[in-house]
Parts: sequence; C-alpha cells; structure tokens
Amino acid sequence: MGKILSTITKPVRDFNVEARAHAVISKERPTAAPRYKVDQEQYKLIMKEYPDALQESLKKNEELDKHLKNVFLTSYDPVVKDRNPRQNINLEKPLPLDRSATTPFEYGFHEPKRIPLGKITLRKVLRFISEHHVDSKVNNAAKIAEDYLLPEKTVENILKYFKMYEIYIPTERKVKATFAGPTVLRKQIRSSDGQKLLGTFAKNKKDML
Repeated sequence: MGKILSTITKPVRDFNVEARAHAVISKERPTAAPRYKVDQEQYKLIMKEYPDALQESLKKNEELDKHLKNVFLTSYDPVVKDRNPRQNINLEKPLPLDRSATTPFEYGFHEPKRIPLGKITLRKVLRFISEHHVDSKVNNAAKIAEDYLLPEKTVENILKYFKMYEIYIPTERKVKATFAGPTVLRKQIRSSDGQKLLGTFAKNKKDML
C-alpha cells in the first residue's frame, strides 16, 4: 500500500521542483525553522517583559568593541644560543640523543643478563637440544639438568616436544620423498668463531630420502 501511495504522490511532489528550489535559494534571508511550542511561549514571555531586549542585542556595544581593540597578542621566537642539542639539554626532561634505528635482537627479544635459578634462555635451550641430538647417551636429560641447573622433568619435556629446524636436500628433484623424521646422527654447523650455532644437518644424504 505504501509503495502505491508513493507512486501516486511522487509526480505531485516533484512538480516544478527546480523552480521551487531556485526560489528558496534566491531569498536574501532564509526562512527560519519553526520553533517548538515551548520555545514560542518563552519568546513571547521575554518580549512581553523585556520589549527592548531584541533591539538592544542587535546594537553594537561600543564599550566592548573598545576593549577588544585594546587586546594585542605578540609572539616571539625564543633566542637559541647554540643549535647543538647536546649543550641544550633539560635535565628534568632529557630527550634521546641517538635517534638511529635500533639493531634487532638475534632471537627477537632482549636476553636478560641475570637468569633466575631454574630458568634458562632460548639460546641455551637450542644449544643443549643440539648437543642432545649429536650424542643422546652422553648429553642425556640428567646431565643437561645438572649442567644448566634445571628440573630433570622439565628437560625431558623440552627434549621430547621441542626440535631444531633441519634441512633436507634430496639428490633428485623429481623424487617425492616422504618425510618421517630424522633417523640418522646429526652434525652441528657453527659459525667461523665457533660461538653461534647455525643448525643441525644429517651426515649422509642417502638417508634423507
């Protein structure tokens, strides 16, 4: 029903709409929106008690205009003796002097210098996991727990659920190798200075496929 009424009333509503729009735009002062009934009553009451209030509000107040002209605002740049920021440091609010980009940490976060008893860093965890893969009989969970002052149960869980990344390079690219986990003895690969562990690799390529 609403769609039918809209179809019927739309031609009447849009009749001569452009001319009516120009007539509204060409007015010197736009027509004010109608007031609410309460506002109309308040306006009538004010005009009844203060009939000259509207005229007074439209007049220019010479006294206020004089005060406004006497107000001035002048801005001056501070005098800088030296442009060197190192010599103009506010001790109460020091600013950073080195604004160069920081070097990312090796493991993605800062390693603390002091490690609480019973805790260990990621670097040491990767180290003893690699040592365990090289020789699991010598570097067993009990020895690792004794060397790093960790609970033996915690070390067993780490060796069981955490593994090092390994690289498998097949001899023939077309062969579809089935990965079933490492089954050969690992070999440690370290940096030239012997400090940084780069990874562990299988010793024999034939055992990779």
